[in-house]
Amino acid sequence: GQESFRTQEPILSLRRVILGLQLGKFKKEIGQYWLQSAKIARRAGHLQTAHSFLLSASAYSLPAFCMEKAEWVQKQGNSHDALLGLQKAVSEQWPQVVINLDG
Repeated sequence: GQESFRTQEPILSLRRVILGLQLGKFKKEIGQYWLQSAKIARRAGHLQTAHSFLLSASAYSLPAFCMEKAEWVQKQGNSHDALLGLQKAVSEQWPQVVINLDG
């Protein structure tokens, strides 16, 4: 949890900086490192930090973003909004799929 965040985040931060210096060649990888940072921050209970990392990750349009955001929302105690967010992401990605959360 806490120790993992303290050791992993500086490494992920350095990776983002190094890849960012490569003039945009590694956009997907940078986005994935933002998501990894959000995940380890969330698991360590640093929800505000995780939210900041999610905001940065949102610029990269990664499919895994909606899952990590839903987990963050659920960790804040709002499972219904987490499900609604996932439903919205699925309907945007696959408009032909219909999901009914009302039962």
